[in-house]
Amino acid sequence: MAASKKDVEVLRLERFKSFISDFPDGRLEPTEEPDFLIHCNNRVVGIELTDLHRETPPGQVPQQASEAMRNRVVARAKELYDARCLPPVLVSFHLDDRIHIQKSEVEQFAAELAELVSDNIPRENSSNEVPTDWQDFRKLPAILHKVSVRRLDVVTKTFFSAPGATWVASLSREDIVRALASKEPKLAAYRTRCDEAWLVINADIESMATWFDFDSAPLQEPFTTAFDRVFVVRHFRGKAYELGTSRQ
Repeated sequence: MAASKKDVEVLRLERFKSFISDFPDGRLEPTEEPDFLIHCNNRVVGIELTDLHRETPPGQVPQQASEAMRNRVVARAKELYDARCLPPVLVSFHLDDRIHIQKSEVEQFAAELAELVSDNIPRENSSNEVPTDWQDFRKLPAILHKVSVRRLDVVTKTFFSAPGATWVASLSREDIVRALASKEPKLAAYRTRCDEAWLVINADIESMATWFDFDSAPLQEPFTTAFDRVFVVRHFRGKAYELGTSRQ
């Protein structure tokens, strides 16, 4: 069962908490707008989380949206395979990341992937790949380049994955400004519930659209914002940067 959005947010917050020395001491209340309230002795601190995505060129689908749809197809394919009560396998799908899957296509593609795996279950402690080489003309689902299916006697649960690749963008001030601008309009609502409002910008998380080549130089000059404190968190590196801020 996939973790809920709030469960993921709690994990993100706990990671952030471990990276700074002055995290507020108080009772944590998961909420909405902002995502969390921390009730301290003499104040309430509101913390809003957001993810730092690469900018999407005009006319293109955001990378994170395409990733989410591919993940949905693979998760649904696993559900359909599991329902068949077939042997546990380790499956790696090499999907065509140039194709954006529509919501209406998820069930169809998931069924095709589940069927393909079911038809290519290897003997114990062996593997199958489709296609095996360039002369293998077996038809694959439109979104798929290749699939690898492994069956090991030590594996007791099926696991489906879809590894991907991406270019890693260099972090710029514009990336941070864009993240700030997405949350500034909600700040007045946050302040009705807290005395201080913090923004935590998450980078280097599961989505490849959040991966950046970090140079701290773009973070040196103050950013104009009405948030009391702003942090950029690199989860792969286990580090939080507090941004200098100036009031609007």
